[in-house]
Amino acid sequence: MIVDLVYKLVQQIANKDEVSGYISPEEFNNAARFVQLEWITENYNPVSKLGYENNNSASDVFSTFKQEVPIIVSNGFITKPDNYLHYSSARVAAEFSDGMRYFPMELVRDYELAERLASEINKPSKRFAILTNQDDGFDVYPQNIDLVNLSYIRTPLDPWWNYTVVSGEPVFAETGGTTTNPNDASNNSTDFELDETEVPYLTHKILKYFGIEVENQILYQAINNEAKTED
Repeated sequence: MIVDLVYKLVQQIANKDEVSGYISPEEFNNAARFVQLEWITENYNPVSKLGYENNNSASDVFSTFKQEVPIIVSNGFITKPDNYLHYSSARVAAEFSDGMRYFPMELVRDYELAERLASEINKPSKRFAILTNQDDGFDVYPQNIDLVNLSYIRTPLDPWWNYTVVSGEPVFAETGGTTTNPNDASNNSTDFELDETEVPYLTHKILKYFGIEVENQILYQAINNEAKTED
């Protein structure tokens, strides 16, 4: 599992650091959670207006986190799902005489809303619906829409390095560990939901979380050494 590889790399480099030294599993799990979220935030909206779908490789990675759910509109409002993290797109479902049709919705900023609502040419309709982002959901226009299909980036599962204790030392346990996994209340481990190519990023960021700066050459050497050990 990637989470075990990153844990071993972090410990290997931290143990050589005169200031930090050993990092506990609890400290590692806490840092791993924030670092995975940081990766998503950094890659969700790069310079291109296309965001995370700017290139195929980024789109492939984010496909793991993308979900689409139908949400009933209540008084012109839809509530964000509990695992909602970032907006992707939305479609309105509209009933016509020949059946149900779906039309893309436009996410507009607050300063654009009044102009759109007052427009005689570009006024929101079921064919050209809009929505605005709120804290816990979206305002939908026109308000007579009944159903919205919301596509979004979900919050990833928390990486969780679980372990048993052998001779006083924590030893990785993919299943049957001693701690309770916050994702499902099991005693198993949960892997990072990122590709193995992100191991250098994850390791570097977690070490930085503990105030350890590591040169790329040292980091990649540690990764190569760990790969040889696994073989």
